[in-house]
Amino acid sequence: MSGNPEEAARRILDLAEAFKASRLLFAAQEAGVFPFLETEHNAGEVARATGWSVRGAGLMLDALAALGLLEKHGAGYRNSPAASAHLVPERPEYLGHFLDHTRRTWPRWERLPEVLRTGISAKQGRHRALSDEWRDYVLGMDEVARLNAPAVAAAAGLHGKRHLLDLGSGLGAYGRAFLEAHPELRVTFFDLRHVIAWARDRMNRPDLAPRCAWLAGDFLKDELGHGYDAIFIANVLHTLNEEENRALLRRCFHALQPGGRLLIKDFLLDPGKTGPVPSLLFSLHILLHTEGGRCYSEAEVAAWTREAGFRGGEFKSLGRVAKLWTTAK
Repeated sequence: MSGNPEEAARRILDLAEAFKASRLLFAAQEAGVFPFLETEHNAGEVARATGWSVRGAGLMLDALAALGLLEKHGAGYRNSPAASAHLVPERPEYLGHFLDHTRRTWPRWERLPEVLRTGISAKQGRHRALSDEWRDYVLGMDEVARLNAPAVAAAAGLHGKRHLLDLGSGLGAYGRAFLEAHPELRVTFFDLRHVIAWARDRMNRPDLAPRCAWLAGDFLKDELGHGYDAIFIANVLHTLNEEENRALLRRCFHALQPGGRLLIKDFLLDPGKTGPVPSLLFSLHILLHTEGGRCYSEAEVAAWTREAGFRGGEFKSLGRVAKLWTTAK
């Protein structure tokens, strides 16, 4: 934090008030403001559509405009380009289910002092399959993955690879990006039964479906298959404890052909665990939601892969937070 006392004080005040903007965004998204404001309306019309008071609607709309989510023209409001692209359902880059999932975690964050004291997660067990919470989680993770997948595919270096295992594949955003980038590639998608059933229904393009295979199960217990020349694991390690990660990486080593490559995409911390800040905050989110997970450092992941038998390796930055670790059998 800056050595300037005034700047340091302002930074602390900004941190204290940061929740207000996110709560405003959640309220607007939950009320359906953004689909409604694809066409211009005034505060009274928004109040009638949402059930808000005219006073509340006006204050909310002005704040959303100040945040860059709306454009204001006289008494009228409509979506900014960012809101139109990411906050209107059915748009290719829609992020609404991720917002719904994040909003559902709000009460657990209020329990942070208790969880810090006890070390016991505020959430017990997995989301119940096919529940609204489960759907928001699965779709939300897919929305973010689709946003990031082209950059991951470009960084992965899969030229010449023939068969990739996408482990913990979700609805298949990363695997789809790999298939689109490499016409010679086949991908086996592995996830829990209900997720795989949903993903299979969505992967119905005639140019992709013949190159897809599907495995449903628990990747810590069930057969992963074998003969792959690449395995990709995205955002899985932070959900597991250290021993589970070691076991999973050993299983990956045995599933790969000699010379096969392992690619791990995750929110990895720098060697001193001093950043990136979003990953350190996300570690607390994982504390609230799992019994043993956290964000791990580059050094920890590299050590685990060496223990499993992999050799060499390279880290690549994937933008503001995520990193890609690539190593070989």
